[in-house]
Amino acid sequence: HLLKAQISKRHTSKSNKEISHHLEAILKTETNVAKREKVLSDLTEMYLDSEEYDQALQTVENALKNRPDEVKLKFSKALILHKKGNYREADAYIQEVLKQSANVEFTLLLAFNAKKNGNTE
Repeated sequence: HLLKAQISKRHTSKSNKEISHHLEAILKTETNVAKREKVLSDLTEMYLDSEEYDQALQTVENALKNRPDEVKLKFSKALILHKKGNYREADAYIQEVLKQSANVEFTLLLAFNAKKNGNTE
């Protein structure tokens, strides 16, 4: 399934549905944690790129169950919440993460999020 997913990703004529099918099949059988995390990351990225935010959020939340302190995953979740228009939830999540570690990407997302939320300070 991994090979099929990689081939499908390279052929733009393939739908995200076909690619996600292969990646989800991998998740059902893969026991290696690192490989599962890579597949979840790929799925999240694919869903974000195709503006399928509900699926992206579900996928990133699954990944966060295994690695709750992973900054990249937290950034993805905040970005997804922002893209979904959940600015207050995204803001609260970003604030929580910034308490743990200062991150330029989070700071920028916080500023964009505040602007969308009507806060111009």
